[in-house]
Amino acid sequence: MKMPEGISKLTNLLTLTGIHGGGDIPLELGKLRQLRSLGVMDVTEDTADALFASITRLQKKLTLLDTFSPPHLLRKLRLEGRLENIPSWFHSLNNLTMLRLGFSHLEEDPALALQQLPNLQNLTLWHAYDGNLQYLHFHNCSRLRMLPEGLQFVTTLKQLDLLPLNDDHVERLKPDGGEENYKIEHIPTIRFLPVSALKFSPPN
Repeated sequence: MKMPEGISKLTNLLTLTGIHGGGDIPLELGKLRQLRSLGVMDVTEDTADALFASITRLQKKLTLLDTFSPPHLLRKLRLEGRLENIPSWFHSLNNLTMLRLGFSHLEEDPALALQQLPNLQNLTLWHAYDGNLQYLHFHNCSRLRMLPEGLQFVTTLKQLDLLPLNDDHVERLKPDGGEENYKIEHIPTIRFLPVSALKFSPPN
């Protein structure tokens, strides 16, 4: 159903579900400061940015329900604010190329969900994980062009695996001037396999 007119006047509303994205919904949501649970369906690519911006302005903890349907062609997603758990619809973001999670304070390791995003190229994790992450493995992430910004703050990491790793990325991670080395210099064990090492010449 459409957002009921004047619903933003219900400033003590805690739960709002079953509404369709579009129209004035971003403006109305921004005024519902007490919301704890929100379910929005049929969000379009045209309204996604405004909707997410409105959600992130909510000051209280907000749980996105399973009824939320992200746009199928969504390319960029930025979520700022406490999530604690990865939303169940996360695995459906097959076209996502850029993701930023800020101050999410996740209690679960996000790596399992992230590896299900086949086209992800740019990832930023900023105060996103509260757990004791010690081992991080990137496998067959050929489209990932940069390591996550914020990785340098995951001080519990003991081992990082990058299998395989694009050759140009190898250069950026080198300790002697590599532009991304600051993200991994605190990690005791780093293992990687350059893509070029996987290319074998056929026998004569």
